[in-house]
Amino acid sequence: MNISDILMPEDVWVQLNAKSKRNALLQLSERGAAKLGCAASDILKPLLAREALGSTGIGQGIGLPHCALENSEVPGGLIGLFAKLAKPIDFEAIDDEPVDLIFMLIGSHRASALHLRALANLARRLRDPVFCAELRNSRDPSVLFSVITRDDYAQL
Repeated sequence: MNISDILMPEDVWVQLNAKSKRNALLQLSERGAAKLGCAASDILKPLLAREALGSTGIGQGIGLPHCALENSEVPGGLIGLFAKLAKPIDFEAIDDEPVDLIFMLIGSHRASALHLRALANLARRLRDPVFCAELRNSRDPSVLFSVITRDDYAQL
């Protein structure tokens, strides 16, 4: 599976104005809900439940929130949304650093193996400082999408 299988160009958001972690998750949930044809709360509730277990702020300014939906269909079993924040926010990350890059995964509860594999591969990829520098230096959504899906980073 490639990142382009779960992330479409319209799923890349540049300069997301989020005041807090919850606000960022809400805005991303709203976008995911519009894509999936469900209520934003159907996504936000499991995201917040996952965050209650421990922050998905993996360090170095990266947030990797994720959830599995029980009552909504997810095409292909998994979708992604990427946001580059206008200003870093507190995400309760493991290194206590604010987050400015968020890659959110929304999976189907029936595709847990796919979800876990994608999550592990994205976490590994997002720990690459060169890759993250390219993301942070990109200001255009189409350029960001190109960087994220480029062949040397595209496999999940």
